Amino acid sequence: MGVSAAIKNTVKRWAGQRYLAADTIVLTFDDGPHPSVTPAVLERLQTYGARAVFFVVGRVFADAPGVLQQIAAAGHVLGNHSWQHDLIRNGRLVPYLRDLRRCQREIERVTRQRPRLFRPPLGRISLASFVAPRLAGLRPIYWSTELQDWQLTTDDEARRQATSWAEAIAPRDIVLLHDDNPCVLTILDVLLPRLVERGFDLERGPELLAGVADSEQHRPSATGQVVRAPSAAMPGQD
Repeated sequence: MGVSAAIKNTVKRWAGQRYLAADTIVLTFDDGPHPSVTPAVLERLQTYGARAVFFVVGRVFADAPGVLQQIAAAGHVLGNHSWQHDLIRNGRLVPYLRDLRRCQREIERVTRQRPRLFRPPLGRISLASFVAPRLAGLRPIYWSTELQDWQLTTDDEARRQATSWAEAIAPRDIVLLHDDNPCVLTILDVLLPRLVERGFDLERGPELLAGVADSEQHRPSATGQVVRAPSAAMPGQD
């Protein structure tokens, strides 16, 4: 691993983990919602009293707005994962911000909730991925542990992966999963009961992260006045 990659990985871990309690684990799900997988994920989370952050893709939930509403109604935190999920092809700030704002508006329209968290597609760090979410009132959140579930194709593979990671996951980990692959259901069937047995809190983490984002949006200045984050609007941009 090169120096640049090592620095980026450190930034990814530090950006969210430092705000979590020592007994907390945060489960996060990218690239959904899926019309059949995501509801099954929600059922499993409910069984174990777990809350998660769902980083949703706009063009995906446009075809499944009801599932997006289910996520919100179940008390989970919604995060912005962009509208197109191809922002790595165009790293310019204005198109990046326009894409985020489109996803932000649609999530709010469907759920009446405004996301406070953002995860860049593929976790790519760039100037645009750092500046654009802050202009849109979003806090970038990455992950510290990835189960590589996106590449699994069988339940046996998923079970082996989950069994290994159920012991390796550590306090304050932010776990990356994907709710567009049915194999994630097998992973959760193994992972959730074991994490509960190990005494981890699977409920508070998402709101801790979202609460930090809120506090940054309304932080006091040196004079004691409330300073709001920059507006998502940019001159000449819709």
